[in-house]
Amino acid sequence: MNLIKNYIIKPKIKIITLSAIIIVISMLISLILFSGYSQNTLIHSIPNTSSFLFTSLLILFIFFGYLLYSTIQNSIVLLKYKLETNIQVKNELLKEKTKYLEQYQYMIDESEAVIQFDMFGNIIDTNEHYCNLSQYTKEELIGQPIVNFLNTKNQDHEFYEEITNIIKEGKVYKGINSDLSKNGDTFTTKTVILPILNKDDLIEYFFCIRTDISELTALTDEIIATQKDIISTMGEIGESRSKETGLHVKRVAEYSKLLATKYGLSKEECELIYNASPMHDIGKVAIPDEILKKPGKLTPKEFEIMKTHSKLGYDMLKNSKREILATAAIIAHEHHEKFDGTGYPNNKKGEEIHIYGRITAIADIFDALGSNRCYKRAWSLEDIKKLLINGKGVEFDPILVNLFLVHIDEFLVIRDRLEDKIEFTLE
Repeated sequence: MNLIKNYIIKPKIKIITLSAIIIVISMLISLILFSGYSQNTLIHSIPNTSSFLFTSLLILFIFFGYLLYSTIQNSIVLLKYKLETNIQVKNELLKEKTKYLEQYQYMIDESEAVIQFDMFGNIIDTNEHYCNLSQYTKEELIGQPIVNFLNTKNQDHEFYEEITNIIKEGKVYKGINSDLSKNGDTFTTKTVILPILNKDDLIEYFFCIRTDISELTALTDEIIATQKDIISTMGEIGESRSKETGLHVKRVAEYSKLLATKYGLSKEECELIYNASPMHDIGKVAIPDEILKKPGKLTPKEFEIMKTHSKLGYDMLKNSKREILATAAIIAHEHHEKFDGTGYPNNKKGEEIHIYGRITAIADIFDALGSNRCYKRAWSLEDIKKLLINGKGVEFDPILVNLFLVHIDEFLVIRDRLEDKIEFTLE
């Protein structure tokens, strides 16, 4: 459009305007000259003068008409040349971009699993790499809802609703997803979903790139499972030195996770406290046997030594870069702090105490008092409730105590399921 405007319309307007001006000027001059003659003496010359004027105007029209025609012809030739040149340049650019696009497409197809789906979540295209991963053919996938091939067992409804909201807003989604293959196996992918927009910036379809990380995920899960086993075993070792049982740390873990859930911590944090809380007394491995296993009451000096197990446990774990061990360090350090600031090792008060420490403190005392040991009889449930109620705002977080007591029946289910088979005996 710009070429037509520059090489045809503008020159044409200029020529027409110039011609009109010259014609008007010529007519005015002719009329002035014609009006100068006397009507009585020159009446016989009117026909000759009129012929002269019309002839002059006709010559002017022919001249400027030819000039206009020549200008337009030249403009058309120039326009044609410019158009052909632009088309040739754009064709070359298009070929170059098409070549790049083909190479990008080849690289994606060869290295990544690709799915395209419409606004309704129906698959409209996929590549062979995804077919190999899923073990479905292209014909079996195209036209089907993409949700049919997701591993919904391990992901809740809210998870997929969140993804849907993100991509429908035209944003790019990045995350880890689990799919089901045709034979029922699961595979894990690192997923990127990009909305593809049309010329009006409306979503045309979604382009989903999936990188298979199943082996990496399995290895990571194995490492995490190994960490959990080590933590649980170390927790049991720590408790066994002080005449506790392995089931004590399992119950404390279960109680802590349940209380964290009732408090409203995220699923990730609840799992974290579950996996880390068995290490709450790991520092006891460094306490001398004559103090740790003393059957009677500890002297003030001995109790001061016993209290160091919180700091000792923290020092054992604090330098770890692993999230579970770092959480275990916090719990070991702070589960003997008291809400009124009279606890140890740092006399922290109220919410200065980490929520993990406040939760584990209640879980630990509930299990310690409510379990039979060969050297002591379990407290009654009513006595434990009284201790917790009296300890609200003093030893324990009052909000956590209230939550614990409201849901006490759920904690008792855990205790019964993991009950120690130990009889109380007098020595």
